[in-house]
Amino acid sequence: MPITIADVATHAGVSKTTVSRVLNGKGELNPATAARVRQVIAELGYVPSAGRWGWPGAGPRSSGCWSPR
Repeated sequence: MPITIADVATHAGVSKTTVSRVLNGKGELNPATAARVRQVIAELGYVPSAGRWGWPGAGPRSSGCWSPR
C-alpha cells in the first residue's frame, strides 16, 4: 500500500496541510518543521501520486476535455 500525505503527517506530528506546503514550497513554515517533514518523507519513501500532478487543480479522479469553439 503506498505511503500517503496523511501517513507522513502522522509520523511527523503535523497536519496534512503542513506536509502539502512543504511539498509545494508554499506558505510560511518553521524551518525545523519543514526539515522534520522532509526527513519523514525520506524515511517513509513517500512519492507523490502521478495522477495528482496532471491537470492544474485536478484531483486524481478528475478528467478534462478541451475543444476549440
